[in-house]
Amino acid sequence: MIDFRFFTEYHYPYPVAYFHPPEKECVIQSIHKYFLEFFGSSVEYNWKDIGQNLDGKVQHYIPVIPQLRNASFSIDMYFNDEFSDMKNLENFFSSSPVLKAFQMNATRPTELFNPESKFYQTESIEIQQFRHTFPNLLSHFQGKQAFILCGRCEILDLIAFVDKWKSGEGFRNLEYLEMKVVFREVSQNQILNGIGSRYIDASKQPPTHSVPKFFQL
Repeated sequence: MIDFRFFTEYHYPYPVAYFHPPEKECVIQSIHKYFLEFFGSSVEYNWKDIGQNLDGKVQHYIPVIPQLRNASFSIDMYFNDEFSDMKNLENFFSSSPVLKAFQMNATRPTELFNPESKFYQTESIEIQQFRHTFPNLLSHFQGKQAFILCGRCEILDLIAFVDKWKSGEGFRNLEYLEMKVVFREVSQNQILNGIGSRYIDASKQPPTHSVPKFFQL
């Protein structure tokens, strides 16, 4: 049985489904089936799990993604110093569809994922990790966007990462990289000189950068 109510805590009320926890997957599939029948399969549906952020007691929450047609999936996860269940996390990625977006907040460096992990196929990742394992954490990244917030980062590692990206040796699908370092002063000139950046007049059309074409037979 599903009980629908309007949640009115914020400015814009929205419907919320209430149900018994063991029935969660069945309920989600039922609601999604109704949407498919009502809106059709031409609509792209986005399923986002942020449950662990709603309850501060759930530190190592790893969700279960239901099998849904015409749906993309976005997941948020938070890991504190006590997290050590990489095996379960790897199993989550291997048994789930490739994610549209993944946000991870970790208070310490995590173990690296298996090079074949579907984690690296995620289209967009956002990682907050004050003691960071960059660039190893992105060493096999195949997605399009990466947003990194960290406390410290070795400048030479960052330069090597960008050089590998520019040369086409790796990260061929990467379209956007944002890196923020909050606990250490970073030499902007060292980075710009290291990656071979050039000054662009704001009034002129910026040049485009094309990576070498890659053919796989």
